[in-house]
Amino acid sequence: MHKYTSNKCHRRLSIVIITILSMILNLVLTPLCDFIVRRLSDNLGSPFITFILIIGFGFSSIFAALYFIFDRWLWQIIPGIKSKKISGQYLCDGKSNFKTSDWKGTVTIKQTWSKILISLKTDNSYSQSYMAHIDVSDDGSIYLYYCYMNAPNGNLKALHKHDGTASITFDNNSINGKYYNYPVDRPRYGTIKLIKQEK
Repeated sequence: MHKYTSNKCHRRLSIVIITILSMILNLVLTPLCDFIVRRLSDNLGSPFITFILIIGFGFSSIFAALYFIFDRWLWQIIPGIKSKKISGQYLCDGKSNFKTSDWKGTVTIKQTWSKILISLKTDNSYSQSYMAHIDVSDDGSIYLYYCYMNAPNGNLKALHKHDGTASITFDNNSINGKYYNYPVDRPRYGTIKLIKQEK
């Protein structure tokens, strides 16, 4: 997975909130940890106490734990941030400009608060993103823009490794997009329609 940008990610505000929560928890947990260590010191001895003091409930470890929880799960339930969640598996119907040929595939989007990966698997190739941006409009529509690298599986001799860009629009009624392969590598472009698969 790779990092992505967004106009609705609230990254700075989220980091500030996580930092403040980490400071508060550190102030609360430090006396508690000290109390527990003192109680255990009589039975477990100084080597164990030294280990506890080194590992401890430090600010850095609390911040890392909160960031991990927020990055994986918590962001999905916070209003304003959860609006850009597009992870899932989608059936893809594609139409190429080359001899008006149609193709089918499966698009998989893996997403956390800070990272994303968009992959497409067809009968002839596999592609995955290496750069992405998400825009969320005021009406709730989501626009995904990304760059990808496509690698053929050898079924088609005319198909070579190439890069391209794609844009996908998620709204309440449909999920549609366009793709453009780099002209030097493979001068093709077309449209795609996605249908999300429910778990």
